[in-house]
Amino acid sequence: MRPATIALALFVFVGSAHAQQRCEWQAVGAGLDGTVYALASFDDGGGAMLYAGGRFIDPATSAVSFIKCWDGTSWQTVGGVSDEVYALCVYDDGGGPDLYAGGKFLTAGGLWAPGVARWDGHAWSGLGANLSGEVYALESLDDGMNRVLYVGGSFNEAITSAQNLVRWDGSTWSPAGAYGWQSPDGPVRALCAIGFGGAETLFVGGSFYYVGGGIVANNIARLDGTEWSTMGAGTNSHVYALEWFSHPAAPGLYVGGLFSNVDGLVAWHIARWNGGNWSTVGGTDDIESAVNALLVHEQDGEPCLFVGCEFVPHASHTNPAMWNGQQWADVGGGLPLSTISAMTIHDDGTGPALYVGGDFDTWGGAPSANIARWRCEDICRPDLNNDGTLNFFDVQAFLQAFSAHNPIADFTGDGQFNFFDVQSFLQAFSAGC
Repeated sequence: MRPATIALALFVFVGSAHAQQRCEWQAVGAGLDGTVYALASFDDGGGAMLYAGGRFIDPATSAVSFIKCWDGTSWQTVGGVSDEVYALCVYDDGGGPDLYAGGKFLTAGGLWAPGVARWDGHAWSGLGANLSGEVYALESLDDGMNRVLYVGGSFNEAITSAQNLVRWDGSTWSPAGAYGWQSPDGPVRALCAIGFGGAETLFVGGSFYYVGGGIVANNIARLDGTEWSTMGAGTNSHVYALEWFSHPAAPGLYVGGLFSNVDGLVAWHIARWNGGNWSTVGGTDDIESAVNALLVHEQDGEPCLFVGCEFVPHASHTNPAMWNGQQWADVGGGLPLSTISAMTIHDDGTGPALYVGGDFDTWGGAPSANIARWRCEDICRPDLNNDGTLNFFDVQAFLQAFSAHNPIADFTGDGQFNFFDVQSFLQAFSAGC
């Protein structure tokens, strides 16, 4: 297309466009010296901070800690927990929100707190539980009267005579279900509360066979109040992650794990439950390794599902991968040689961003020990001279860049320079910034 033709098109075309974003991976300080198993954003009244649970070793002193927090400029140790932390959750028992930690520790702040403890931003407290084992999942749920906290893992709880899943209402422990013997018969690894109007429903995933004292569930089940129900024939292996994604094209509960089959359907490591039936995600374009974490986060103004996986060589998807409701998309190149265990959304004052934790050394080619941030910011693409105003000089800059085949004029991102780039530029220019 000749410049004269382009110039004419610039003055006759009128269109509309959506906001553009520039996204990139960023390091979070110097990172963390140890695997991250859990992430949560918590505001104790002094501003939101990012908390990371795992096992961390100070390279200077060799001191071991199990929870760190990021204040926006540096990492701080949150001392007092005696062993590894696998789950973090913010829960309000009516007295204000606190941060709850689950793991394989026995004490917190010098207090007896086997498996689960509460942090108010200043001090630890136990919850009076008598857990013998490890906690892997925490979830806050509205039961129609109050908010309660569900605690899942691989344990026995002496007070309730329950195993692997119990609930805390802020003062009392009780079984999940009518009786302790109705608990899942194997480890609970993932919990997700979803509201369908009124009381929320709890979805439970893990490595169990029975729920409800004899109902065959196969690693995933639904709990409505005290009533257990199955979800088809379940999965053929472990479930590690659950997330509700309400995208209009494919709404439902998304399930990740080590499985390859769901309710008789071949589905490698990720599947969708729409309330009555299972389906694959992406058809035959499967995720090649176990899915450890799922989280909905906005990208380019639209909600997307981010999928964190185990390390796998020669993967066709980035790690994390992103599902926009219709197809898979790259996430800034990612890093195939990584394991992602946790994801959360946190705003350090510069806008919400996706934080990813696990076991890795780099993101986007830059050093980033075990934790990284995926940050997006709105940009004004047609403001090519970067003066903050859209006018003739931006049109002139586009024409010059287009004629020179400068990549900034490739508005469609297809590596070619043609009418569609002009059309895309005009849409963005007409929409303004």
